[in-house]
Amino acid sequence: MKRSKHLPPRLLEHHFIQRNDKLLITLLRTSINFDASVHQARKLLKEIRAFLRMSKPLTGNRATDYHQYLRQLATDLGQFRDQYVLQSVWQSFQSHLPERLALPPLPRELIRPECSLGTDPETPEEFISRLIDITHQLLLRSEPVQISLQHSDIDYPWAMKRYRWLYLRGRKAHSKANQTPSAPLYHDLRKCLKDEMYCLRLVKPGWNEFIRKRHKRLKQTTERLGQANDLDLLLETFHTNASTETARLLQLIRNRQTRQWAKAEKELSRLLCYTPEEYGDYFPSLIEINTHC
Repeated sequence: MKRSKHLPPRLLEHHFIQRNDKLLITLLRTSINFDASVHQARKLLKEIRAFLRMSKPLTGNRATDYHQYLRQLATDLGQFRDQYVLQSVWQSFQSHLPERLALPPLPRELIRPECSLGTDPETPEEFISRLIDITHQLLLRSEPVQISLQHSDIDYPWAMKRYRWLYLRGRKAHSKANQTPSAPLYHDLRKCLKDEMYCLRLVKPGWNEFIRKRHKRLKQTTERLGQANDLDLLLETFHTNASTETARLLQLIRNRQTRQWAKAEKELSRLLCYTPEEYGDYFPSLIEINTHC
């Protein structure tokens, strides 16, 4: 079937507005359900930043200020996410430990304090005021991006060029992690794979079976790599304790992390086995895509 040369008008703008609005609403919901909303907001921040990287040839420097603000907001929320998952990561890891292993004392970091978006205790009024300021900054800084996307209609060759670029970033990151396995390199690989996964959603109404399966596999693989990455939180938490029990525990954590990477490698060999040309050949005709994706 012949591919459409043109994608729907204002596709990028509609996609950007939808994700940005969803982020604003999710941040406001932190006043009701903090943990779940912070988790969702961090995912949206990653998705929007992935979209900005993909569309950078069109937005240029106009997205720089907004992108930097998103990065800082992601960093601020990251500390709360780490506190949120640390205890669940520890409990999950404990379930795989030998029954007779003598565990070191539970670190204070695993006793989770109450969280809010402020660094100090805030009244409800102060908390809401801070949320309003964050959402105002997001709206203000996102406007130049939206304006630059209003007249940035794209065609199929442009989209495929950018998707191949995302795919090649993943292959290069995987080559580095595979040659010298380490937590930072696998973390970089995970970010590249997530960029591709998030950006595939831009053309979701036009997915064929290959893209649906690929998105599912990208999600599964990045989740596994995320579980391995979370084990670093335990390594950091127990690292200051020099007892014999802790040394053994640290080795068990590293062993489990290595096993997670090995399992991910089996999935990665299928995800990243295509040449850039083969990767593009599996994409569908995008005739059926509408502007409401």
